[in-house]
Amino acid sequence: MLSLDIGDGTYSGLIFLRNEILPAGNDPTGIAEDPEGKCVYVTNSGGTSTSVFNYQLGGSDGSLLLDATNSRDPAGLNPLAVAATPDSSHVLVVNHGGQSLTYFKRMPMPLEVCTIRSVGTISLTSTDPPAPKSTPEYVVIHPSLPNAYVTDDGLGQVDEIGLNGLSFLGSVQPNPIRDTEPAPYSIVMHPSGNFLYTGSITNGIISEFSIDPTTGLLTWQSNETVGVSYSPVSLAIDASGNYVYAANSVNSELAMFTIDSGTGALTLIGEPNTLPAVNPANPASSPFSIVATH
Repeated sequence: MLSLDIGDGTYSGLIFLRNEILPAGNDPTGIAEDPEGKCVYVTNSGGTSTSVFNYQLGGSDGSLLLDATNSRDPAGLNPLAVAATPDSSHVLVVNHGGQSLTYFKRMPMPLEVCTIRSVGTISLTSTDPPAPKSTPEYVVIHPSLPNAYVTDDGLGQVDEIGLNGLSFLGSVQPNPIRDTEPAPYSIVMHPSGNFLYTGSITNGIISEFSIDPTTGLLTWQSNETVGVSYSPVSLAIDASGNYVYAANSVNSELAMFTIDSGTGALTLIGEPNTLPAVNPANPASSPFSIVATH
């Protein structure tokens, strides 16, 4: 895994490669920082990998140190995505190949500060042989409720997970649009915890869900078509909660939406509603991930 510096002391905003390359596993894919800012977790999804590496986050220089006591925490097959709970006490890992979730608890001192141990697994395997195969992709955790949400583009749904007691609460599918069922892949949570959005990479659709403030359960609200040539593989919301941005890997553009603060409804911005993913435009850039700074 590459370690990078941002800035050169003159507020340039440039990114520089550090002198070292940090050890990671096979095909490091997912990365998450705990809200306390002490740990970074990296999934390794390549081959038959089943490991999650954890790193201690340094002080003002932002350096990373591989946690020596338990750097390779066993998860399920091909762990893809990872997220930390708001209180930094637990980490949830999506096992794409294992069709399951692994829940980790961060161990207390005097162990290394980022050491985690598995405390349970949830199987997401389809029980009906004729049904499509479960392929869990990405995960978000609610900011104030013990609920997590996992996209599953194989089954075309969002799985709802209760973190208290580690239980499967159900799943919600976006209603069909133009005879095509959106298959949720990318996912993002509104800062308020009231709305959730998913992107379908197969048909350029972003789906909106409302979240029950008591139970955390989802209700599908609407589908917004970005365009037939779009593949929103990653979504981000700015810190104010006013805008959604979608990185589209097929046409190398960014789609932009405003968010209605009351209903969560999305509205495309501008004509033709997109910006090139790089400037000047590079049709081969194929943006795969996007993040909004605070």
